[in-house]
Amino acid sequence: MQKIILDFTDCQPIVDVHAVIENAFKFPEPEVYGRNLDALWDCMSGLYDEPVLVEIYGFHKLYQLSEASAYMMDGILSVFDDVHEETPCFEYVVIS
Repeated sequence: MQKIILDFTDCQPIVDVHAVIENAFKFPEPEVYGRNLDALWDCMSGLYDEPVLVEIYGFHKLYQLSEASAYMMDGILSVFDDVHEETPCFEYVVIS
């Protein structure tokens, strides 16, 4: 099983969150990733045919940072839920 680490521990602005995502997932065409939730779905949809587990660190810190951060983090988990529904071999867990 492939493991991908998303470590948001040192992130402050929302832009940092998308930079972490872009780097961790190594999307096939990173210049296509528009650093928003729609682009995240577009890049991840149908990408995984082998088991992958995403471990998320620093989620709760960002969630409590501001209303905008909480909205963004909820959105990311929603996209991950949709990806899992489409591709059950994709799983994620919030560690901290």
